[in-house]
Amino acid sequence: MHAAAPLLDYIQLLVEHSRRSPEYATGLSPRAALALLHASRAWALIEGRDKVVPEDVQAVLPGVAGHRLRPVHDGVSRLEPRQGERPDLRRADP
Repeated sequence: MHAAAPLLDYIQLLVEHSRRSPEYATGLSPRAALALLHASRAWALIEGRDKVVPEDVQAVLPGVAGHRLRPVHDGVSRLEPRQGERPDLRRADP
């Protein structure tokens, strides 16, 4: 399954944003970036494509990254988000 260099750059920008953002106590790890790539490839395959597009990354991002990010609220890091609350990198502008 082909993932073009610009798509890999996009994933890296998302990971970098998660690390630099004041919204998260801890950002995404290199292993999380690989998981995001693998899940995106699988999603593209399910959708019937032979290449990965940014929409594939966006589709799998909450499931891959949601449990890996530790949000900061009111300057306090918490291990678990509040009830019904999930970090959302999809609205990030890397």
